[in-house]
Amino acid sequence: MLRWDGRDAAGAVQPAGSYVLRAVASDVAGNQAVASNPLTVSDQPLVEHTKTTTLPAVQWGPVATPCSYPGPQICIYQPPVASDRFPGGLSFRSGSGPADGIFTVQAETGHEQFRVTATGGPTTPGDADTASLNGTQMQGEGSFTSDWIPITLTSSRLMAEGTWSTSTSGGNDYDVASYTVEQTYFAPAS
Repeated sequence: MLRWDGRDAAGAVQPAGSYVLRAVASDVAGNQAVASNPLTVSDQPLVEHTKTTTLPAVQWGPVATPCSYPGPQICIYQPPVASDRFPGGLSFRSGSGPADGIFTVQAETGHEQFRVTATGGPTTPGDADTASLNGTQMQGEGSFTSDWIPITLTSSRLMAEGTWSTSTSGGNDYDVASYTVEQTYFAPAS
């Protein structure tokens, strides 16, 4: 994340107005890539806002990625399947190993963090099965909310993104009916 203190190279505070953010990246061979993005600097106080989106779990659609090395990556060992219990939902069935779903949310300009609420329950109602939502334990029927997750700028596509996971292990089966994503952003007070 890039932060600018509103000052020029000499330390003088710059006025509100229109600016262009220009980023230059170079590799060891001297090749360069340049990206420019217009931005407006306001002198109005900013307040935090929240944008909320709720969709059936299947519409967040995890994409299974095979594990191949070298390089960092996310591997989904047993991706979720369609839920029989919740139309439009996903079923995480661990069987003998883990079942993981990795999800990505793309953020709009200015969004800094998000959290996810998963609504669902065990594949068989009343079972004691559990699941994990980015480290938050989901047990029984209900809605479960993750901690706040930072939104970061990806180096590969220069997109603001955040990632969360839902997983089961140890023979636990859990279905998610929907995900609600709350994203915070700052905008001038109205």
